[in-house]
Amino acid sequence: MKKLKFFLLIILISFSFTITTDPGTAAGDTIKSDPDFGDVD
Repeated sequence: MKKLKFFLLIILISFSFTITTDPGTAAGDTIKSDPDFGDVD
């Protein structure tokens, strides 16, 4: 069960890269608040 949740989290993070410009997205806000996370590109 933990692996499933972790897998879903990875998908959510991956998907959030396409919507980081949307401040209303919780995942986007998480990435924005992490300076090392959003600059991977």
